[in-house]
Amino acid sequence: MAKKLGLTASGEMFSSQWLCQLASSLWPLYSEVTSFPSPTTLVEWMESGCAMLIPYDCDKNHEPTLRNGHGAHWCLLVGFLYVDDTLTDLRPASAVMTVDDENAFYVFAYHGKSKHMGLWSYSDLRQSSLQLFEVGAQRSSAEYILPSDGLSQLRGKCVILMRNKLNL
Repeated sequence: MAKKLGLTASGEMFSSQWLCQLASSLWPLYSEVTSFPSPTTLVEWMESGCAMLIPYDCDKNHEPTLRNGHGAHWCLLVGFLYVDDTLTDLRPASAVMTVDDENAFYVFAYHGKSKHMGLWSYSDLRQSSLQLFEVGAQRSSAEYILPSDGLSQLRGKCVILMRNKLNL
């Protein structure tokens, strides 16, 4: 379908807006491009049933890395972990109202080329997404469909998918 819509040549997706368009053409859902969410917002969206797709620089082990965009890929966030040393027991996600320490916040994510779920530092994923500036040299522009403004439509973005529109 993405090829038919002219959004990809080889499976690449270098635009958050194009991914929204593709998702909406395949499923009856609402999709929206937003800025990379804060930890507290991410918790709220997950609690509301949103799926979140995040563009990031992917290392060989699928974890976030900082290569200026040369390994740009997408991940699907499926959960989170907030480590609070002051607590003595486990709490349900709904008990997390605000995240005070970004460095104690982690996300569970899937990368499409791995069958294993990753547990990544929120800060590492955010930094990785914010430094997507260029397509790697091994990726010839003739092989891919790129937006005219490069990777700016990926950098620091989040695609949220939901059944009904939220008040974001």
